Amino acid sequence: MADEEIAIGTEQGFPFWHALGTLHRGAGLLLQGTRAGSANRCSSRDSSRFELQAPQVRIPAYLGMLAEAYLQAARFEDAAKR
Repeated sequence: MADEEIAIGTEQGFPFWHALGTLHRGAGLLLQGTRAGSANRCSSRDSSRFELQAPQVRIPAYLGMLAEAYLQAARFEDAAKR
């Protein structure tokens, strides 16, 4: 579903949905146990794009996903920034 969200965001020119799909894909990989790629999938570029456009109430949940992905990838400095 995350890949579909990314595709729609790209095709329709909606950067928010592209960024959200990227975060969802990274979170899904993390939940499946794919730790190494999860932090890369939840890129800081996409999270920054998301933060600029997201409803403020949802940001902590998604930043938590990003921080968890960084922790699982042993990228502790990046996790601390989230």
